[in-house]
Amino acid sequence: SEELAADFTPRCRPDVVRALTPVPEGGEPIGGWIPQFRPAPVIAHAGAFHAHHVPYLAAVARATAKFGGCLLLVTASDNPALTLLRETGVSFRHQPAFNSSSEALRFLVSEASALTIMYPLEKSAYRHPPVGFPSRLIEFSRLGLPILLAAPSDNPLIGWAKRNDWPFRLEEPNWDILESLTAQLTDNNKWKWLSKRMRVIAEAVSDPAKIHHQFH
Repeated sequence: SEELAADFTPRCRPDVVRALTPVPEGGEPIGGWIPQFRPAPVIAHAGAFHAHHVPYLAAVARATAKFGGCLLLVTASDNPALTLLRETGVSFRHQPAFNSSSEALRFLVSEASALTIMYPLEKSAYRHPPVGFPSRLIEFSRLGLPILLAAPSDNPLIGWAKRNDWPFRLEEPNWDILESLTAQLTDNNKWKWLSKRMRVIAEAVSDPAKIHHQFH
């Protein structure tokens, strides 16, 4: 992340420190994904999640349910946090993890109307300021689906959103704001605008050829 690079710069020569974007694994061109608008929003999270993510995911499940949609989780069946989420009483759909990234991406673009990538929203959950960056954001951005980013304002995830003028984000555990964001997914024109904006960002920062060029 840019934040990690900035953390290293005081200890190194600035000219030898660069933030390099991960190369997407999916291998499909941006134009190969044809996401569809769905009036009932399905927000998907793919990958591991932990106990500290449960309050946010439960809130997403409630918000999508208000508009006739659902939370979709693509994660290992033995993930213990699944049990914790079920104990909150919310409804959600679970898809066991796939064997390959390409399988997961194809499933997401056919089943979800949006994705979410999250860090704990409570700053008290962090012992140290976060400097890491989720590589799956680069992967997911190429799908053309809106991505709801949830993290505190000083998190590298939100830093990425601000640098790329991405408005679909939640920076505090305010579930009224979350519901308003979810409502945007029920509007065809707004959804198409978010999808188009994500495609523009992906073409600028997630294109494999451009990423490879960074190493030259």
